Amino acid sequence: MTILLEEGDGCRNITCIILPKTFLNDEKATLEMLIEKCPLLEILEVWTFFNPSVLQNCKRLKEVRNYFTGRKEYIYFRNESVDTLVNLQNLKKFAIFHSRKSSSYYKHIAKLLQNHPKLVSLGNTDSSWAAHHIYTTCKMDTVLRFGLKECFWGFNRCVKKFNPRKQIAYTQQYSEFVKSAVALFPLVEKLNMVVYHKNCLEHLKKLKHLRVLEINFTLCCGLLARTAFISLLSEIGPQLKCLSIVGHSTMPVDVVMKYCSNVVNLDLCCSAIVQGGIETDSKNFIHLKKLIVREVDEESLEYLLRYSLNLKELLLVDALCLMTLYCTKSSK
Repeated sequence: MTILLEEGDGCRNITCIILPKTFLNDEKATLEMLIEKCPLLEILEVWTFFNPSVLQNCKRLKEVRNYFTGRKEYIYFRNESVDTLVNLQNLKKFAIFHSRKSSSYYKHIAKLLQNHPKLVSLGNTDSSWAAHHIYTTCKMDTVLRFGLKECFWGFNRCVKKFNPRKQIAYTQQYSEFVKSAVALFPLVEKLNMVVYHKNCLEHLKKLKHLRVLEINFTLCCGLLARTAFISLLSEIGPQLKCLSIVGHSTMPVDVVMKYCSNVVNLDLCCSAIVQGGIETDSKNFIHLKKLIVREVDEESLEYLLRYSLNLKELLLVDALCLMTLYCTKSSK
């Protein structure tokens, strides 16, 4: 990289910079100097924290992905940084993969969204709180519809660190956050979402472009949440191509596949069961190519394998039933 800098205009025509994880943080200054010398830069993917002000002359920049491991995400979401990025009108992806405290910067994230109408992704930065801020502070005739296609809604670890009063308030408000996000981001195709209250699931029925759903029930489990989720799948299930379910409760895989007959990839990070009482059609599984199951009993595993005739990849993470079957057969 130093050689490029010494070449004067040698890096002027660079359009893409992708640096590996091995690139050290103490080389930050060198990275910043390089970025400033690349006015035609379109894609930047690094693991090193850098000052976002160095991007202001990269007016063709479309994608920024930063996987840095420090705790300086506030630099990206403070007012000066958001104002600096306003010149980057071609920006489509601004993914800061360490922004676990984005609850503190929702107003700045809202401003970032308003300044960059072409944005399609904010990585794993929560956008629901920012959406609610925009929705409730803008006049109804000026509220825009944004082009985000990849969204992350909710927090996993962050909410646990809230004081009890704030945690309860956030949980109660969350459904309204999701409602605002659905209204402002109607084009969402990929959604990673943490569920805090079952009522928020009702709003997802309006996402007609949704194709990939990664949903986490670890903070909201039980029969009521599962019932609300099945109700959601009964409406949007046919449009899904990829479905990932994380949770501590059981999930009836026969019911899921009844509604999600076009799913190609299914990841069940929960206890898969067969509810029964449902007529199963092998056509419900005709598109299923990849199946990941974290916990499954013998009946459910047999059910899945019987109907998944076109399966190409199978990963069983915790299938103790196989050991039981093996021991049973070995003892005979």
